[in-house]
Amino acid sequence: MLRSTKFLHGKNEPALGIIDIAWFDERGEIISPEAWNDPHRRALALRRAERQDDGIAILTCFFNPEAEDRVFKLPPPRLPTHVLMDSANPAAPEWKLDSEALTVKARSVVLTRSIQPDVPPMSAPCSWALPFGATYLGDNRTRFRLWAPNQKSVGVQIDQGAAQVMASQADGWFELETTCRPGASYTYRLGTGQSVPDPASRAQADDVHGPSLVVDPASYRWQQTDWRGRPWHETVIYELHVGACGGFAGVQADLDRLSSLGITAIELMPINDFPGQRNWGYDGVLPFAPDRAYGKPDELKALIDQAHRRRLMVYLDVVYNHFGPDGKLSRQPTRPTSSAATSKRRGAPRSTSVRRRCAATSSRTPFTG
Repeated sequence: MLRSTKFLHGKNEPALGIIDIAWFDERGEIISPEAWNDPHRRALALRRAERQDDGIAILTCFFNPEAEDRVFKLPPPRLPTHVLMDSANPAAPEWKLDSEALTVKARSVVLTRSIQPDVPPMSAPCSWALPFGATYLGDNRTRFRLWAPNQKSVGVQIDQGAAQVMASQADGWFELETTCRPGASYTYRLGTGQSVPDPASRAQADDVHGPSLVVDPASYRWQQTDWRGRPWHETVIYELHVGACGGFAGVQADLDRLSSLGITAIELMPINDFPGQRNWGYDGVLPFAPDRAYGKPDELKALIDQAHRRRLMVYLDVVYNHFGPDGKLSRQPTRPTSSAATSKRRGAPRSTSVRRRCAATSSRTPFTG
């Protein structure tokens, strides 16, 4: 008799969502404790996964002790699969399985193999392409895209030069590809006469009402190229406020101490751009821009890189259901109030006491760079 708690019980994760050893039923689902105790459920599959040079090698052994044939649904992920051996036909050559189901003959065993390609090394150019905002294309060319359905015309003003007219497109979109380098400042000049930052800004030159900056997110070269995360059951989260810890550079300098506490993950309270210099983070208005008071985007990546070096995961506390009252851009932008005054009214944290705040929040998003 095989027992999941006694025989080959997987723990390690060679890839996200794939533990090194797992048992499945005929439906391709991981066997539950109740199913292990069900005497009528005897057909099962054992999967063994391990990291190799060409990716994650997945070997699956399908057992059918019944007196009739059984059809197994292949466990996820869906990958090209080859049948290496079938005890009902031991002389058959290796062959490719062309469906998501496998028939195992009565009282026989079938062995299959799949390869899940590995994650590309993070040392290669690595970035998330946004369908809006400023996208650096290389060769000093940048594409600007803005959704402004209430505007009849929009221009982009680069480095305080003359506004360049953006082409009007369907569904309220405006677009322009022009000569522009990373680090250049820009604002959108609306047909109503207002100048506004980019709602999809990746960085701000000053505060939330000032110009945005063109960022090349692929320029950072990740150092910890072998980082693949940690299994969830190892997670011990330490939540911290980046501003109270001295910005991204301050948190990076404190990683050795944090790691010595026995934690396996740090969670950053919201870091997207907010008005003023101090804030809890829950009044953010530019969701893609780390607040300038904490540091530059590459400093955030360097913090994450060094956390991975110490086998620390990094999570972001995020807010998706509202914007702060100062600096948000609506369909008809209005004149902003003083960001400095708003920051003072909000009672932002000034003490380092939050350095020891460990309570988990409801919204967590892993950040990999």
